[in-house]
Amino acid sequence: MVLLIECLDYLCDTRDTVVLVGDLNLPNIDWFLLDSPADNIHSVFLEFCTEFGLYQFVDSATRENHILQGGPN
Repeated sequence: MVLLIECLDYLCDTRDTVVLVGDLNLPNIDWFLLDSPADNIHSVFLEFCTEFGLYQFVDSATRENHILQGGPN
């Protein structure tokens, strides 16, 4: 995660609009409450997202009952 955050930090150092797309498989982030486990993966990524103003757009199931975010479904 450290390498990913370093790369994203470099790419986000711009005045341009940034869109991060992908399934990063971080199911323990609650995007509604902006909360996550205090670990070196989930909390690091959530802190990065909040620092750069990134947020989760997907708020409904994307495949069967699966959703690309934490929180209530």
